[in-house]
Amino acid sequence: MEHFGLLCFVLILTAGVLTRQYLARLTGLPFTVIMLAIGLIVGHVVTVHPSLDAPTIRAWYNTDPHVLLYAFLPILIFESAFSTDTHIFSQMKWQILTLAAPGVLVSSVLTGVFVKYGFQHYDWHWPTCLMLGAILSATDPVAVVALLKELGVSERLGTLIEGESLLNDGTAIVVFDVFKHALEHSRVYY
Repeated sequence: MEHFGLLCFVLILTAGVLTRQYLARLTGLPFTVIMLAIGLIVGHVVTVHPSLDAPTIRAWYNTDPHVLLYAFLPILIFESAFSTDTHIFSQMKWQILTLAAPGVLVSSVLTGVFVKYGFQHYDWHWPTCLMLGAILSATDPVAVVALLKELGVSERLGTLIEGESLLNDGTAIVVFDVFKHALEHSRVYY
């Protein structure tokens, strides 16, 4: 019973592989849509039937986020960078840099302004709102890029989206740290 959590992880990976190989071909639906539906169904079944929610499954809820960050993020970034066409990337570098740097900064500020005025009852200070804006501005279009590849969309568009996603995380981290530093020095925490 103590290895049930690992067994669940292996079963989830197996379901993903089988879905990609067979179910996506049989239904004609994109892989990401089918995996979303399976995840919603499994989540609903576990919620409705608490007896299925074993303590080892709940252990996955309590996993330290740093483990996920250091275990999966480098693999995802490497795969994305490795599969990017460098010739197209170099041709589109200015568009990618425009989306990744000023685009994320503008998105962070606009989201922070929306949070400040849209959720006034929380009475958050500006650095807190702008930190949340920086967190929400870092898009992760892994599913979008996978769907674009499946649908056979232009490789230039896929490279633009994937290249921007490679660079925007770094910009969002810098913006977040700037506002975090401002919040720490304002001596007001919310």
